[in-house]
Amino acid sequence: MFLLHDVFGYDHREVAEIVGKSVANCRQLARRARAHLAADRPRFMINLDKLQQLGPSPTPGPSCGAARQPPDVPVDENMALQSSTHPRRSAARPGESADPVLIGIVSACGLLMLAAGTWALASPSTFADVVGFERAGEHLLQDAGALQLGVGAGLFLALIWRDPLTVVLTGLLIANTAHVVNHATDPHFGSGRADVWLLAVLSLVLAAALLRRLRRGGWVVGSVCAATDPALAPFETQKTVVVATFCRSGAGVATPVSLAVAGDGAVFRTFARSGKAARLRRDPRVLVAPSTARGRVVGPSIPGRARLLDGPEADDAARLLRRKYPVLHGVLVPLAHRLMRSRVGRTVHYEVTAESAPRG
Repeated sequence: MFLLHDVFGYDHREVAEIVGKSVANCRQLARRARAHLAADRPRFMINLDKLQQLGPSPTPGPSCGAARQPPDVPVDENMALQSSTHPRRSAARPGESADPVLIGIVSACGLLMLAAGTWALASPSTFADVVGFERAGEHLLQDAGALQLGVGAGLFLALIWRDPLTVVLTGLLIANTAHVVNHATDPHFGSGRADVWLLAVLSLVLAAALLRRLRRGGWVVGSVCAATDPALAPFETQKTVVVATFCRSGAGVATPVSLAVAGDGAVFRTFARSGKAARLRRDPRVLVAPSTARGRVVGPSIPGRARLLDGPEADDAARLLRRKYPVLHGVLVPLAHRLMRSRVGRTVHYEVTAESAPRG
């Protein structure tokens, strides 16, 4: 981060795209690098006793004694303040990155499947006339429409959900449930009511398997980022946490929030006029602990400090929350905040960084 920003002149947004982190994390890591350089502390401490116990090197020579000192290289003190004049080459983002072409293809296929499935289910006679099927095959077309609904829904969910098995189970559940409706409303085809009950049982089994899978994943279906701070690792796939903020008297007030982890920080959102935001303006100290949706603590808490985000950092925080909670923070929470903005103020985002190891 330090080299890319301070030496080569990339801005923080470009650095974030290169290394695959958020802008807030890049700023913080660069700030820590500057502080480490200013402190002039050795990175590793050498234990001479342990070194002697290892015995002499098998290839004695000038390199086996004291560590070599790097040659003195003159450094321009203004180099970190100057913008690089070299042409910048685009760097590939490590890991899996968003491919707009792939997203466009999958979205188009999903839309086609949903449209065809809806048409075949709603008006099989007109669909049969257009595609050339005989009217006797209308029920088969309805079943095909149910399958296409499941496939289309699965394609769209694959763009925003991280677990392939959850996507497959959801697509199968949608397709089979539509198949149940077809047989229930058209009992003259198939084996009568026996088909309806068998298909209904299959839907119940699929729903149970889907619920079990969601429960094992902590009810988080969106994409999550890895934590570089071990204290934040337990919160990567945690759906709800309680954030305790402190009053002037020192008493803590805990409220449940959604938390998205990225690197050595985690972000959450609230209202500008909320009590939580008012307490954080006075005291940035927080305690964060995993909890249920109702705020019942289910794990150890960690102390940290919260920092108000603004501008591009706030946009990155909103994007992290939207990726982890596609429906909750992609649709529902932003809509609720917009409807209540006149009463509770604008949406604000905070970044939490851990201060020490978890406390029991």
